Amino acid sequence: MHIAEIDPTRYEKFLTGIQEYLHQQTPSSAVANRANGRSVRLVALWDGPEVKAVAKLCNLQYKKIFRSVELYFGPIFDTSQPEVFGFFVQELLRYVKRDLLNIRLRIVPLVEAGRITNGGEKIPNKLAFEYFVILQNLGFSQLRLNYDEEAGIQAKFFYVKEFRGRTEDEIRASFTSSCRGHMRKAEHFGIRIRFLGSAESDLFNDILRATMLRTGMPAYTANTLTRADFEAYGENMLIPLAYIERSHSLAVLQRQMQELNDELIMLESGKPSRRTRIRVTQLQKAIADVERRMKEVNEFCDQYGETVNLATAQFFFTETDCSYYQCGALAEGFIFSPVYAIHDLMFRLAIKRKVKRYNMFAVSNPVDKEHTSDGGVMKFKENFNGEYIEFLGTFEKKLRFPFLQTE
Repeated sequence: MHIAEIDPTRYEKFLTGIQEYLHQQTPSSAVANRANGRSVRLVALWDGPEVKAVAKLCNLQYKKIFRSVELYFGPIFDTSQPEVFGFFVQELLRYVKRDLLNIRLRIVPLVEAGRITNGGEKIPNKLAFEYFVILQNLGFSQLRLNYDEEAGIQAKFFYVKEFRGRTEDEIRASFTSSCRGHMRKAEHFGIRIRFLGSAESDLFNDILRATMLRTGMPAYTANTLTRADFEAYGENMLIPLAYIERSHSLAVLQRQMQELNDELIMLESGKPSRRTRIRVTQLQKAIADVERRMKEVNEFCDQYGETVNLATAQFFFTETDCSYYQCGALAEGFIFSPVYAIHDLMFRLAIKRKVKRYNMFAVSNPVDKEHTSDGGVMKFKENFNGEYIEFLGTFEKKLRFPFLQTE
């Protein structure tokens, strides 16, 4: 077996035999990286004409003249074959060390260390230790940092919702009652969603930047959206934008009011009974709720405008996943639950596209939510009643000049 470059078409074919992979591992990702100014190379482990593993090598400038070679969630291989992994990483080291400017190699194997339920139960993957030993024997050290603590550290924990063998009704019924309530709330307010085009990347970036400033998350945890991303990913990248339009929202609420009033008039004109009195009380409360919502819409639009963008997010589709990659939202618009409206729609699209899971992507440390920068984000994701996947993490090997690599 030997290492050589692989073209995107052959790489795409190889991915069809891989059970799970992320959008960062696709040929489209390499195209987007290059278009956005990154130095990227696709290399494969070849066994004759057969591809056994692939790595997307990203060359990042380090200490002005040197380079750090990084694999974002890679290499890609059949995770039931640790011997292939070990051989490939060993050959990668030789391959990367040929260039004297390459000073270190970082890899992030997409190998599960285990899963953690919402309740905190840990389900370990027994095979994970074998991979850890392989890396240790090759001289790699594990970087014990979260993705929000240093640029270049990939997330170790993901939050996912499995779809396998479940109907749409079963999936939606498994959400918490609070989650379903927020989705209904957005619907009642008439929150609308459209998908952004390549000429609207600034709109997405502005909302994302404002969110990063508000939450205090490090800037390097967000990725700027560019026209090149739209061109590279095509229909496999969607950017939903949730917004409120005063005239539409008031029309939606007015229809709700009319339906409630019609039922109330009908009941009050009929024969009174205990059941009727209970329903009348319920209707009166519901009418008061609609009036309150109409007031909230008017007050909000008086302050912010007739049409206001509330939230946006970036999603990627692969054969296996619908990945919720990043999101931004206007804090003042939380009363309309716009992010839940986005997920309501994207869950439907994900089910329609027959992916295996809804991947809500990176979190820092679900074991210690109270002392992390994204504890609130984790609590939000848990509303969808999925589970945490723990991966092996980021590993690094210093190739030369270790004395230059003290941070």
